[in-house]
Amino acid sequence: MNERLLEKLKKLLNLSKSANQHEAELALQKATAMATEAGIDLAIVSARQVSETEKLELIQEKIDCGKRMASLQKYASWLLKRHFNVDVVYSGSAYYGRTLNILGDKKDVEFAKFVNEFVQDDMQRRWDYYKKTNNLSVKYKDTFMYNVWRGLDQKLTEAKTTVEQTRFSAMNESERSSTQTRYGLVVASKKQAVEGFTRKSFPRLKSTTTRVNIVSNSTIAIDGFSVGRSMSVNRPISC
Repeated sequence: MNERLLEKLKKLLNLSKSANQHEAELALQKATAMATEAGIDLAIVSARQVSETEKLELIQEKIDCGKRMASLQKYASWLLKRHFNVDVVYSGSAYYGRTLNILGDKKDVEFAKFVNEFVQDDMQRRWDYYKKTNNLSVKYKDTFMYNVWRGLDQKLTEAKTTVEQTRFSAMNESERSSTQTRYGLVVASKKQAVEGFTRKSFPRLKSTTTRVNIVSNSTIAIDGFSVGRSMSVNRPISC
């Protein structure tokens, strides 16, 4: 992804915070389409050329989170790891302060930092509105947010699949199969490179379980999932 396109995406995501609901939705939809289509096209071009991993500029960006990690950070981290080509590692402690580490290719990390903030702000606004509208206790926040994450995660997965299918179906049949194979190798190689960089940066890294305080309520779960499905933020799967 070039710098000009990256700046356009950032401006569109900023517009999506507009108080004008129609303007916000249009900006978010346009950003989604631009990022997804550009990313697929660039990955396909890379698949036809040299290995993408040879061009990676792997970096580690640190974000100071204070002594208490934001409650929505876990959901943003899950999205970044699954859909935005980066790895996320927490370090530090509640006593000395927590740090969010985002690792990956430089442009992926740059965009992931922006998305990390955007997603949390957007999710918080949606929870505030839903909580106020339904006169809910804060104890239902994780139930709502977990299902918002589920809905957005599903939507991003479907969007990537749709764009991939559209791009490959437009190719000549003679080149489609071989390009798909090379494309898969490019994406897998990039993922392996990022994982290797994480292991090198954190040789003593241990897996931890993130706690989610779910309160059983089918209505809130369904509403949260629908809200997640209505969100529109995406990222090139490779660039």
